[in-house]
Amino acid sequence: MLETSKPNKTYPQSSFLELVRLFNIVGIKPLLLSHKQAIKNANKTLEFQTLSHLNLGQIKAILPQMDLIIGGDTGITHLSWAFNRPSITLFGATPAQRFGLNTDKNLSLSGNPHPNYDKKDYSITLIPPQEIFNQAKNLLGISQ
Repeated sequence: MLETSKPNKTYPQSSFLELVRLFNIVGIKPLLLSHKQAIKNANKTLEFQTLSHLNLGQIKAILPQMDLIIGGDTGITHLSWAFNRPSITLFGATPAQRFGLNTDKNLSLSGNPHPNYDKKDYSITLIPPQEIFNQAKNLLGISQ
């Protein structure tokens, strides 16, 4: 999911697109959910699908079908836990240890080792797409 309720909890679109590139290398064409943002595929070489402007019922219908959900600390990512779907939740200003769920199929990554809810903390942007991809490969059982 590209957006969250607060800008400082939102992972940058450019980083999501780098993540798409990494998934494409192993033959995966991601599905990106977006409520507001137009997703710009500037170089037209990335392969992904987008779904936008979904209501809660539509989101609840699609999440159980996903192999992995990756997104910021937002309701949709938390719904993945309720549907028992593998997930990677990205944190910045919010403490992952307080709100994250870490299990064999649910992981969290943080851009700030000492978060304190600071609205000016955009440390979520510091999480490298490669680190997310490495965790995703483990959750999806990809050995490449």
